[in-house]
Amino acid sequence: MSKVNRVQDPNIFRSEKMSFIRLYVENDAAHDTVLELGKIGAIEFQDLNKGVSTFQRTFATEVNRCEQMERILRIFRGHILKEGIPINPNLVNTQNLNDMEILLQEGEKEVVESSRHYSELQASLNSCKQRLQVLQITNKIYNFESSSEVSRSIEEGLGVTGITGIGKVGHICGAIDSEKAELFSRVVFRVSRGNCVVEKSPIGPVQNPNSKLSTDRTAFMVFFSSSNIEKKVVRAAEAFGASVYHFPDTAGERSQIEKSLNDEIAELTIVMKKTQSGRLDLLKVLAQSLVAQESVIKQEKAIYHILNLFSATAGRRSMEAQGWCATNSLPDIRQAIHRVGHVHRMPAPILDEIDIATVSDDPPTYFKTNKLTSGFQAIVDAYGVAGYQELNPTPFTVITFPFLFAVMFGDFGHGCLMFLFALFLVFSENYFIKNPPGEIFGICFGGRYVILLMSLFSMYTGLIYNDTFALSFDLFGSAYTSNCLEKVNGTCTRYGFANYDFIHNQRCANGEACVPIYHPDSYVYPFGIDPIWKQSENELPFTNSLKMKLSIVLGVTQMEFGILLGGMNHIYFRNWIAFFNEFIPQIVFLSSIFGYMVFVMFLKWTTYYPNTHCSPSILTTFIDMFLGFGTINSEPGCEEYSTFFSGQSQIEQVLILVAFLSVPWMLVTKPILMNRKYNKLRAGFHKVEGEESHEEGQVVDRHMAHFDFAEEMVHQMIHTIEFVLGAVSNTASYLRLWALSLAHAQLSTVFWEKVMVDQLASGKPYTIVPAFMVWLCCTFAVLMVMESLSAFLHALRLHWVEFQSKFYQGSGRKFQPFSFNFSKSEE
Repeated sequence: MSKVNRVQDPNIFRSEKMSFIRLYVENDAAHDTVLELGKIGAIEFQDLNKGVSTFQRTFATEVNRCEQMERILRIFRGHILKEGIPINPNLVNTQNLNDMEILLQEGEKEVVESSRHYSELQASLNSCKQRLQVLQITNKIYNFESSSEVSRSIEEGLGVTGITGIGKVGHICGAIDSEKAELFSRVVFRVSRGNCVVEKSPIGPVQNPNSKLSTDRTAFMVFFSSSNIEKKVVRAAEAFGASVYHFPDTAGERSQIEKSLNDEIAELTIVMKKTQSGRLDLLKVLAQSLVAQESVIKQEKAIYHILNLFSATAGRRSMEAQGWCATNSLPDIRQAIHRVGHVHRMPAPILDEIDIATVSDDPPTYFKTNKLTSGFQAIVDAYGVAGYQELNPTPFTVITFPFLFAVMFGDFGHGCLMFLFALFLVFSENYFIKNPPGEIFGICFGGRYVILLMSLFSMYTGLIYNDTFALSFDLFGSAYTSNCLEKVNGTCTRYGFANYDFIHNQRCANGEACVPIYHPDSYVYPFGIDPIWKQSENELPFTNSLKMKLSIVLGVTQMEFGILLGGMNHIYFRNWIAFFNEFIPQIVFLSSIFGYMVFVMFLKWTTYYPNTHCSPSILTTFIDMFLGFGTINSEPGCEEYSTFFSGQSQIEQVLILVAFLSVPWMLVTKPILMNRKYNKLRAGFHKVEGEESHEEGQVVDRHMAHFDFAEEMVHQMIHTIEFVLGAVSNTASYLRLWALSLAHAQLSTVFWEKVMVDQLASGKPYTIVPAFMVWLCCTFAVLMVMESLSAFLHALRLHWVEFQSKFYQGSGRKFQPFSFNFSKSEE
C-alpha cells in the first residue's frame, strides 16, 4: 500500500504518523541513552545485526551475566516463598550491576549452604526419629520375656520349639512406605519359600526434608533361621527403598540404644532451630530487596538486548541505531538524548530523521487507546493489525459490535444482570489491576467496557422487543381495542396488561366472539412492540417476520458502510484506479440488489394494506425480478396491490442491468489500468536514470516494481467472484441475528412457563422457592453464560467476515516500542 508522507493531525480513525530515525551514539553513552529512551518507550529499534548469532554479539556477555543473576534471584524467591516470608515490593535498589552481582553470588552461596546444611540435619533427625520408633515398636514385637504369644507364633512359623530354638532365630528390623508394606511381605514370603515370619506395625507420617511432604511409614520385623535367607531379605528390603536396622537381642542393649537416640534427637533439634533461625534471618534480608533487584536486572537485561541491535561504526568508537517512532514523540526523544548529555554528562547522541519513502520496510501501526477503546482494538487486532494509516475499524466497532450483540441477546432483564456484572468490574478495576485475576476472569476484566456497552445495548433492544425475562411491559397501553362494548373481565374499550387474557376464548354479552380491533389512525404504539403480541396466538410469526427483516436491513446497511469506508481508504491514499473501478462497481452492485430489497421493506412497513392477504410479497417480488426480468405477477382480485409503487417493473429491469454490468467493470478495468500505469512508470524510469519524478502528493508504489498483469488479473478475478458470491452469502449470514434472537427469546419463555408459571399459580411458597432457584440457575447457566458467549462469537464473525472484509486488509504490524514497562510484562 502506498504511503503518504504528509503532516497528519492525530485522530482516532488512522494510525499515528511514523518517522524513521537514525541515532549515532558514543560507546560510553550508549547504555545511558538506551536507559533514557526506555523510560519514555517511544522507539521500536531495528536489528542491524541480523546476520550475527546471539552468542557473537557485542553485549552477549552482559546478557549472560544478567541471566545468571536472574537465576540466583529465582532461587531466592523459591526459598522465600517456601518459608512464607513476605516480600517488600516498594524498596528502591541503588546498587550498580557489578556490586549487585557480587552480593548475589555471595548470597547464593550462603542460601544454598544453609539450606543444604538444614536439609542434612532434617534428614538426620528424621532418621533418628524413625529408628527410635522402629526400636520401640520392635520391642513390643520381639519381647520374649513378656510375649509368649509372639514366641509361639514364631516357633510355629519357623518350625522350631522351645526357648532354645527361639534363641537360634535371626531377625532384621526396618521401616518401609506403608503403600509398599503388603507387597514387601509377599515378596519376602516368596524368596524365603515361606521360611520367614514378618510382623508389621504402622509408624505414621514421616516428613521429607527437601519437599516437606509427609509419607506414611510402617515398621517391620522379619524373623528367619538361616543366613542365606537373611541376605535375600536384605536385598528385597533395599529394592523396596526400605530402611534396615540391626538391633541387639537383649533388652538392656536395646534400652541403651534408645537412650542414645533420644539424646541425639534432642541435640539435633537444638542445632536445627539455630540453623533455621539464621537461615530465615538471611532470607528476610534478601526478601527486602528482591523485587527491586529483579526490576533492575530485567531493566539491564533489556538494555543490553537493545544494544545488541546496534551496529558499530567504522572506527568502532560509536554505534549506530535505527528505528521507528511516532512523529509526535520526536520532541520527547530529543529531550531524552539531551538529558544524556547534561544530566549523565555523556556525549549527546546525534538524531537524524530519514524519509520513510526511502525505507524498504513498511512503517508499523500505532493507535493510541484508552480504557474504553482498548478492548475493541484488541478485537480488531485479533483479525489483523491495520496497515500503516489504513482506516481503523475500532471507532465504529465501539458502537456496532455491542449493538449487533444486543440484537441477538435483546432482553431488558438479562441486560440488567450483565450491566450489574460490568459495573462490578469497572468499579473494582483498581483492585484487579493490583491483584491480577485468573486467566478466564482476566479476559472478562480486560473487556469490562465491552461488556458494559453490550449490556446497555441489550437493555435498549430488550425494550424494543418488549422482552424482560419472557414478560412484557405495558408502558403505553395498546393500539388494539375490543369489539365488545360491555365489560368482559374488565373494561373493553382500551385495556391494560391485566385484561389481555380476555381476547382468548371469550364472548361478548350478545354471544359474539371477543376479538381485538386495530386502530392505526387513533393510536400508534410509540416505542417498541405492542405488549398485546405477547398474548396473541400469532406472536411467533409476527416477531419472526419483524426480526428477519431487521437483520437484513442491519446487514445490508453495515456492508454498504464497509464499502464506503473502503472508498474513503482509496481517496486517502489517492488510489483512484481502485476508487473508480472497485469501490464504485461494488457499491452499485450491492445497492441495486440488496439496497433495493431494503427500500422495498421500508416501503411495505410504511404502507397500510386493508387486506393483508393482497399485500405484495417481498420474496415473490425478488423471484420475479430475477427469473422474470421484472415481470409483475398478481393474484386474482389483488391487482390493485400487486406492486409497491408505479413503474416498479421498469426500475427493476434497470437495476438488474446495472448489477450485471458492474461485474465486468469490477473484473477487467482495474488490471488493465494498472498495467497501463506500470508501463508508463517503467518507460519514465528508463528515460530518467537514477531519478524518480512524480507529481506532488503522489508516491511511487513499491509494489508496482513487481507488477505482473496475469497475476493481477487472476487476483482481481478471485476478488470479484468473492465479492459477488459474498454479497449473497454475507447478506444471508446476517440472518443469524434473527435466529439467535429467536432462540434467546424462546429459551427464556420456555424456562419461565415450564418452571415458574404453574408454581406461581399454586401460591405455595414451598414450591415457588425451589422453582425460582431452578429458574435462576437455568437463566444464569444457559442464557447469561452460554447464550451471551454464542452471541459474542456471532457478532465477532459478522465484524470480521461480513463487515471488515469490505474495506480492511489487516496486513500491517503492530508498533512495539522499547519500554521498561513492556519488558517487564514480557519477562
